[in-house]
Amino acid sequence: LENVLKEPRLINNKPVHVLSILLAMVACIAMFVAQLWDIEIARCNEGQTCNFYQDPDGIFARKRVMYGIIGWGEIPDRKIIILVSTPITFLLCTTLLLLMQGTTVLRMILSGLISLGMGVFFFLFSIDAAQYVILLGTKMSRLSFVLKMVSLVPIPLL
Repeated sequence: LENVLKEPRLINNKPVHVLSILLAMVACIAMFVAQLWDIEIARCNEGQTCNFYQDPDGIFARKRVMYGIIGWGEIPDRKIIILVSTPITFLLCTTLLLLMQGTTVLRMILSGLISLGMGVFFFLFSIDAAQYVILLGTKMSRLSFVLKMVSLVPIPLL
């Protein structure tokens, strides 16, 4: 059994797998930068405490959405979710790339588990991202709209 687990295996279409992982990494970088930029351009009124994670009034049609299985949540929570999940996804994609070198059965099982975990997370988060895009209003600048779309649209692709 030990010899079978350590025996090298051949991955068919390895360049396609590597390209898919690299595209996911590029999407993570784009989403992270767009979210940081969106937080940076948040305007605060003088004399008030500034919460960079809150969107100005009128950006979304409502303040709360259903988060898949979890329950109801605030729309600004998506910024924190994106800011935390994209670096983690980037690191997991790097791990997947490293696991593809000298592929063995053990590495393939570990790669499958990592991919399954990321897939389940982004499947659930893509449902929420679709809700956010549907709830987007028109009371925002073009730059803000583009940044929100860049940070939300790649989620179902991941």
